[in-house]
Amino acid sequence: MKRIMSQLCLLFLCLFVIGCTPADDQQETGHDHGHDHSAETRMPFDSLVIRICGHRDAIKAAFDADKQDEAHDPLHEIGHLITQLPDAAAETDLDESDWNQVKQASDNLMVSFGKVDARFHGEEEGVKFTEVEEDVQDAISVLKEKVAVLASPSQESQP
Repeated sequence: MKRIMSQLCLLFLCLFVIGCTPADDQQETGHDHGHDHSAETRMPFDSLVIRICGHRDAIKAAFDADKQDEAHDPLHEIGHLITQLPDAAAETDLDESDWNQVKQASDNLMVSFGKVDARFHGEEEGVKFTEVEEDVQDAISVLKEKVAVLASPSQESQP
């Protein structure tokens, strides 16, 4: 447990140091970094899941192509996106049980990607993406399921 906490702390530290890249930020939101991110409008839950899947794919592709250094920046960005998931889910019509599943999936993603990120920081616990890929896929399946719940006609007809 102590090892996981140190990995999470390292990942959060990296996220705060690196942040999102200016090119990504301007492309997605059309603005520069001359302001506080905490004041930004939150990205909708379904959009977060889509972006997380895109970064996951980039990380996987980099490891598959044996170009692991290309996975480092997407790892930091994905961490930033994952931390937004529980709050974004809370702003939807998901019930408490579904929100708890989103929270657990986000925690699992942070741990899994934290292990991969540790590889770039010289930690012995660092792993290749393939070693956490199944856990990542399981967590993302939960997130996609919740996006489908939100998009279902029965969810839209609720008051």
